[in-house]
Amino acid sequence: MHLLSQKNPKAAADLIYIVQANNILLMLDYDNKVRFFELVEKYHHEDILEIRKHKDAVFSVYTDIVNGIGRTFAGTGVEIVLHDTRNPLASIIAIQNPISGRRLGDSTTNFGLELIREYAAGKSRGVSFISYGLTLSDGRDVKSSTIPIYDPRFGLIGFICMNIDVSKLDEPQSQAALSFLENFAAVNENTKINELIDHSKRNG
Repeated sequence: MHLLSQKNPKAAADLIYIVQANNILLMLDYDNKVRFFELVEKYHHEDILEIRKHKDAVFSVYTDIVNGIGRTFAGTGVEIVLHDTRNPLASIIAIQNPISGRRLGDSTTNFGLELIREYAAGKSRGVSFISYGLTLSDGRDVKSSTIPIYDPRFGLIGFICMNIDVSKLDEPQSQAALSFLENFAAVNENTKINELIDHSKRNG
């Protein structure tokens, strides 16, 4: 195993995370179990935990952002998804307004894996893919954007993906289109926000 001969705490932390998060240890034969425990022994437990805590803290912030933006577009067919690239087998850690049948804990798609390879190869570091077209398995057209999440210490750690079901707008006067626009324009009453707005106007 390469990680037993070459020191790479980030890669080791990600591998250990994948194995433990998906019960992969139960599927390993004896020799590979031995190698895995040697890997855990080689990398100090504290180092692995520190890396994991750091990434979890980063994702906690992005989870709040994704959920907040997603709820802003509730009922519109504007899906927003947060992927954790540490664990492609269960990469979705936040999702709002699902339009593609995906759920929390689902794996990344083949397209997602291709994106991970693209970024890992350094071909498009830091570049977001904005407003590209996709077609879902049921034939619906989707407008999508993919924004990579980079950590200064560990590089690529995740993606935020937005998918808009533009098929609802194929017939502008249809009930689906009208519902989309109605939900898009909907606002929630919030007494505290109204007080802050009024206060800012008085002091403006």
